[in-house]
Amino acid sequence: MLHYWYFPRAKDRRTILREVYRILRPNGFISFYPGDPEIYRNYSELKTIIREIESTNFHFESKYAGTVIHEDTIQKVHIINFRKK
Repeated sequence: MLHYWYFPRAKDRRTILREVYRILRPNGFISFYPGDPEIYRNYSELKTIIREIESTNFHFESKYAGTVIHEDTIQKVHIINFRKK
């Protein structure tokens, strides 16, 4: 799983995504955690993130919006899942 805030620069994210794509097995799966749009109000950012990841040949598969335990705290999150084409 990749966390958006660890790679705030688009150039760094593309570099990481290309490398993940290169080493991932065919039909491999990655998840991306962009935070919670209800808290951060980053709805348009989610669309940008999806487009950016798809531009590196990953295919959007699903989105999970729900509750998880993160750093010993129950939080509402969005997790975006992709597959290697």
